[in-house]
Amino acid sequence: MGRRVERTTAQLRRIPAETACKTLAVRVVVDCLAARTGGGLTYLRSILGAALAVDPELELVLLTADPALLAVLEDDPRVQTVSPLGPRPSVARRVAFELSGLGRVAARHRADVLVCPSEIAPLTSPVPVVVGFQNPNLWERPLPLPLSQRARLAALRHLARASARRAAACTFVSEHLREAASVEPSGAEYVVEPPVDPIFSPRPQVPARFARLQPYVLTVADVYRYKNLGVLVDAVARLGRPDLRLVVAGRRIERAETDRLDRRVAKLGREGSVTFLGSLPLEEMPGLYTGAACFAFASLIESFGFPPLEAMACGVPVACGRASVMPAILGDAPEWFDPRDAEAARAAIALVLNDSVAARAAVARGLEQTKRFSPQRAGEALVSVLRATAAYHRIP
Repeated sequence: MGRRVERTTAQLRRIPAETACKTLAVRVVVDCLAARTGGGLTYLRSILGAALAVDPELELVLLTADPALLAVLEDDPRVQTVSPLGPRPSVARRVAFELSGLGRVAARHRADVLVCPSEIAPLTSPVPVVVGFQNPNLWERPLPLPLSQRARLAALRHLARASARRAAACTFVSEHLREAASVEPSGAEYVVEPPVDPIFSPRPQVPARFARLQPYVLTVADVYRYKNLGVLVDAVARLGRPDLRLVVAGRRIERAETDRLDRRVAKLGREGSVTFLGSLPLEEMPGLYTGAACFAFASLIESFGFPPLEAMACGVPVACGRASVMPAILGDAPEWFDPRDAEAARAAIALVLNDSVAARAAVARGLEQTKRFSPQRAGEALVSVLRATAAYHRIP
């Protein structure tokens, strides 16, 4: 765990800051092919937008299967989106392209740097590579997994380690993930924490669509077993309030976990008071957060954890499970609970629902905590990595 970490603009492989920060145009190709929804997409939109805002000489070419997902970035004339594999490529085809063809595509686009933010990068590339790490499932296992999942994750871990060894630099979305990831990069390591998107802020009104659901406890998570949604179903049921709804915003991905949750909801007699909204557009999320009486999060494993921070930025009190990276990211802002204990979750949620003083204090702490994750800070950190990498490889 004693690996060197670069966190600032200062240097990459002994390149002085004045060289790394020269005012030169930097053209960056970004592999966005794995981004569909959820935290991975949120990360790209927020961190790339922040980088564009702080560096007027930055140019981005975004490789994506669905340009509409990144349309918010295309408002900037320095951004170009390209679909090298067409819509909806298979996972096998995408990974094969990322390992073998991605470097050549970056070279054709005259890139100074190739950014691969999802652990897999070309093993050989004519363009210097920055590989990013944001998937904690490769390194942490809070729950037993079926053999097929273990095999898939083992293969991805192998590719991630190989990618790190060949990259010019590696970035991690949190110090927690850097410590957890068992990789041995040959280049520099950076921790680049993403920002909270400025779209998340307190709103004066709740859209009618969400007002009809009130009062509600909100959680934002795709249905995976490790998201631990059953604890929240049990916790809200134990509050003994028939008027209170649990709202879940996220895709119902794992069929077995979805069926298990449905059975649990039925057993508790909560069919009418647990609502699965599915995935919502980014622009609708602030209104959904604002309407919540409390935001609750019980995930057992995260590399960063955007939803609690987004809720805090919207002025909502947060109850959160103390697990994985969450204490390092959220500090003392939420009401903490043991995520494996439904009664502890109930007590934390009840505190902010029933005690107005505690709720106001949680809101104030949350708004203060989100200041740490400003777009300015995040954009400067990412630009530092990109410019340092480009500067090193421009030296003859």
